[in-house]
Amino acid sequence: MKKKMLWLLVPLLAAVAVVLVLFWDAILLYAAPKTVLTGALTKLYGQLEERFTGSPLAVLAQSYDPEGCYTAQLQAVTENTLLGEIRYDMTVQTDGVGHRLYAEGTAETADKDLDLSLYLDGDFLAVSSADLLKGAWYGITYDSFSSDIRSIPLLQYVLSDALVSRWDDSLQSIRDQVMKFHASSVSPELSEEDMRALLAGLLLLPGRVSNDQLRLNGIWTDCRRIDYTADGTQLPELLAEKESVSVSFYLCEKTVVQIDFFYTSGEDQLSGGAFFGLDAASETLALQLNQTSLSVRTEEGEGEYGETWAIEKDGTMTEITYHWNADSGDTTLSVNGSAPAALNLTRTENGFRIHTEDCEALLNMTRQEGASTNAPKRCTVTVQKGSDVVTPQYNNLDQWSMEDFWVLLSGVGSLFGIDAS
Repeated sequence: MKKKMLWLLVPLLAAVAVVLVLFWDAILLYAAPKTVLTGALTKLYGQLEERFTGSPLAVLAQSYDPEGCYTAQLQAVTENTLLGEIRYDMTVQTDGVGHRLYAEGTAETADKDLDLSLYLDGDFLAVSSADLLKGAWYGITYDSFSSDIRSIPLLQYVLSDALVSRWDDSLQSIRDQVMKFHASSVSPELSEEDMRALLAGLLLLPGRVSNDQLRLNGIWTDCRRIDYTADGTQLPELLAEKESVSVSFYLCEKTVVQIDFFYTSGEDQLSGGAFFGLDAASETLALQLNQTSLSVRTEEGEGEYGETWAIEKDGTMTEITYHWNADSGDTTLSVNGSAPAALNLTRTENGFRIHTEDCEALLNMTRQEGASTNAPKRCTVTVQKGSDVVTPQYNNLDQWSMEDFWVLLSGVGSLFGIDAS
């Protein structure tokens, strides 16, 4: 009897062994999703690291500051209808979160050298010069400009309403650019440590495994999806009480091909995802964040690294293409099929350096209709992260004398192409 039972068990055990061999990945995925997912994420990280090793973004990323605080050395040559060629040598500091910019240095013309300090934020702009103003700061408050300028004795009889209106429009444009530029330079940031901690925390929670399908290389393909959900009660060290996050990992052939996420904090919501394909080292990557989508195609060869970024935001598509030589730093950049502009991007000890003698072409790529057409002839910028911007105390426009006004208009205003005509 025992011998008969043994012979019955042999084919059964053989069948079980075959099933385990053929379906081991699926069995392991359902039994221990964390183990499978950890291996797949490690593989994905390696592929992305391989892909972006030769990218100029690695040069820029070393100087990235989440609060938009940077210090830049700027040398630029411009052409001014009033003064001819002007050579600027400035140190520029930014504070992205505070929407503040501070610059100091010299402006050299054929006739004279002028020391100059400039401060800009969302409320006012101010200038100072030891040569012209004995180091005192003189400022203009955007919202009260029209009334402030008319409060200067006798000036209301000299300036026309049309001229004051044009100046006011220019000031509002400056404020808009300051707010827009610095706001766009700062993005919601989770540090690498924060992301690793959140991912590790999620993987400690039970994951739900299910079957799904994704379109890979134009073919609908079966895959497995692992869903993780957490809120502030489950991960109190990483999420606030009203915060929650859901992350879905799509696996095919032991590879993470897509990640979707959904985050809520009270009434605020953030959703998106990333598509990596079966080989994130070479395939087109696709990212989605709320209403903004991005795809990235990469080309490499003969010491040159190239990418094409297609960005769709609010129904508008922008395509950026560049090619970069890591050895020389020589770079060409094109936006929406424009003629390529040339620049040079190289790594420095504390950041990066960009030089171009094609400033007008670069600015034309991003210039909006109606924007100023003034552009430097050539420019060199050396950037490192970190800044120490101090908001100056200043004499507001309604405190200026007539002499102050004309000194500033003729001295500093002329550097920006402003005259009283």
